[in-house]
Amino acid sequence: MIKITQQEAKLIRKYYPYVNITRTVHKYYMDENDKAIKFLKNYNTNKE
Repeated sequence: MIKITQQEAKLIRKYYPYVNITRTVHKYYMDENDKAIKFLKNYNTNKE
């Protein structure tokens, strides 16, 4: 499981609805999915 932010969770649900996202009281976690991880890396580098 990989820790993600709420904003990242919304994006993952939008573009990769089949990826399992778990929410605890204050944190979000997603399963290790290669396509979703690659998407998050590109999203975080283009965030500026």
